[in-house]
Amino acid sequence: EAYETITPEQEPDSAAARLLTRFRLEKLIYFLLPVFIIAVITLVHFTLIERWWYLRMKPPIAIEKIYHKFYRAGRPFAGIRTRAETSHEFAQKLIDKLIELAEGSRFKKLLANIKSNTMTLTNLYDSALFIDVQVHKQDARTVWRTWTHLRWRLLFARILLAQANRIQKANRARIQQAQQT
Repeated sequence: EAYETITPEQEPDSAAARLLTRFRLEKLIYFLLPVFIIAVITLVHFTLIERWWYLRMKPPIAIEKIYHKFYRAGRPFAGIRTRAETSHEFAQKLIDKLIELAEGSRFKKLLANIKSNTMTLTNLYDSALFIDVQVHKQDARTVWRTWTHLRWRLLFARILLAQANRIQKANRARIQQAQQT
């Protein structure tokens, strides 16, 4: 008989099984602990530290810094910067591109509020910089809240845009290959 079976009187080596389980658990913990620590630090940064940092600034400065983050995140969608581009022109280019991206996507609900959030952020930025109106702490909070909603949607839309560009590139290569044959 090539296979050895355990009879009811015999017990498997439980000490070896416990050691193997402990080794596997330790190996998993050593791998996952750094990932968990980085995730916690990132979460704390985006939920607490960054919010505290912006809301302790003077409201016009905070609004301007948040808008510049928004501008950098939205620039890939709006295309090449034109000379003397206003914030409203940038917002309109961004909205148009994101609506176009949402139409061809199954994630329409995720990209739904981008237009209103973009216009809110742009209008508050313009009022903070160009209109002689006192900007209050509540305006900075509104801009912060709007930016937190937009940040993740823009990141997700950027992933969708990269995927759409990759598909278009593959289709063009396929068409060129078909034309050559």
